[in-house]
Amino acid sequence: MRSILLMFCLSLLSFTAFSQHEHAMHGKDHSMKMDQPDNMVQFKDANATAVYQQYLALKDALVSSDEEAVRAAAKSLEKALKKVKSAKEVTAPAKTVAAASSLTQQRQAFSGLSNAITEWVKAQQIEQGQIYLEYCPMANENTGAYWLANESEINNPYFGKMMLHCGKVTETIH
Repeated sequence: MRSILLMFCLSLLSFTAFSQHEHAMHGKDHSMKMDQPDNMVQFKDANATAVYQQYLALKDALVSSDEEAVRAAAKSLEKALKKVKSAKEVTAPAKTVAAASSLTQQRQAFSGLSNAITEWVKAQQIEQGQIYLEYCPMANENTGAYWLANESEINNPYFGKMMLHCGKVTETIH
């Protein structure tokens, strides 16, 4: 008899707990939302968009200080650049990043790549979003260096976690 009473109490308790959970969730949006960038940039030319997205992947790999991911992203950028005739001046700096043998060399080469791609991006037609030109005065042994980003929050590819938020936005490209 005790076991039946105990089972009844446990059942009642669990039923109460589950019904409260359902009640708490009533009227709320249960759909899963995909993380999407707040500022998705699109160029008139889809291949230009692909080049820019590969550049961002490379920048993010540098922010994470992941040498292998940097190398892979640089090679993907090279492939994307082959589809865009107007981006020939960006190809050599991308190859330099891909060929670099250390994270330090990758970051040094990224500076040249960022300068080249910035000039190229400014000549493109952006249909959606905006691009931030960001600058760290301490990069490249205090000579400074630029990079492009989709967000105004600084995530420094030249120092990674060591100085993640060192830098400032110097220009917004529309």
